[in-house]
Amino acid sequence: MDKTGTLTKGHFGVVSSVGLQEGYDSEQMITAVRYAAAIESKSAHPLAMAVLDYLGELKGDSCLYSNVQRLGMNLDLPKATDINLIPGQGVTGIVEGKCVGVGNLAMLESLGIEEPEKTKKFVTNWMNAGQTVVFITIDDKAEVALGFLDSAREVAQPTVSELIRIGVTPTLLTGDSTETALAIQKHVGVQGFQASMLPEDKLQWIKEKQDAKKVVGMIGDGINDGPALAQADVGIAMGAGGTALACEAANVVLMHDKLELVPALIQQGRHARNLILMNICMSVVIKLFALGFGMAGLVPLWGAILVDLGSLILVLANGLRALHGLKSVATDPPPMASIKVEKAGKGV
Repeated sequence: MDKTGTLTKGHFGVVSSVGLQEGYDSEQMITAVRYAAAIESKSAHPLAMAVLDYLGELKGDSCLYSNVQRLGMNLDLPKATDINLIPGQGVTGIVEGKCVGVGNLAMLESLGIEEPEKTKKFVTNWMNAGQTVVFITIDDKAEVALGFLDSAREVAQPTVSELIRIGVTPTLLTGDSTETALAIQKHVGVQGFQASMLPEDKLQWIKEKQDAKKVVGMIGDGINDGPALAQADVGIAMGAGGTALACEAANVVLMHDKLELVPALIQQGRHARNLILMNICMSVVIKLFALGFGMAGLVPLWGAILVDLGSLILVLANGLRALHGLKSVATDPPPMASIKVEKAGKGV
């Protein structure tokens, strides 16, 4: 499962910031964040929204810039050109003749920018606190480091516990650092994690599990989750806050954006599969008995017709049992401990 927008709320806020060059003052900080906001203003990524909000805080604006941006209003930002998205790392562009980058440590490495010695004193502490660290670079120099914090959903821990109870192994797949992933793991209780993953890394991880004969389900909401959602045996997208690509790639879309629906969804799927297998077996057995008695001359024609209609009614009646579970999933689910959809065999 993905982290941002899935296990967490997807509403980032800047809680830490520092200038990385000697004598960096507040005006330079505003300028750097303003350049970053110019690049991020066209993006719907949660971190982009947080950059816009932070610019508003630095300038003393009472409204959230991200909300203004969603309304399509003028943010009075400089024009950004040659915008280039680096999957899993960040974004670069030209703002007022300067080459500006906004991204993680991997982006610094890909751009050939050396991590300032100053950052090593505090970045690890930020990551250990669960923060996502983003750098702003200007003309091949790392100018600013920002620490973003996204709180976990209140239902994340009980949902993960319920998934474990029904036989699912929750694993976190995230592009964040190992320290940030470890902090989330301790908080919500996932049984494993894979950190610093690019979209292709998530895709490869799922393929490896499938090659090992594992049934894999993927839960995500972002563009980076698209390939993994499409490859998984069952892809589940967080519909309300998810991207169009994620919703298109997934097999299931949670329109209410409620993570706590996932355990009930899995159990309902297992229950439906068991009903299908049961109906197939009942139909085959009844037909075989009817065939045997018919060949022995013990069942007349009208009797064979009655047996056929009876088996049809029996199969339909048994299949309607699935509606009971659907009604419980369609409404607000009860607390995790009281979900009582019939459990079935192995599966996702």
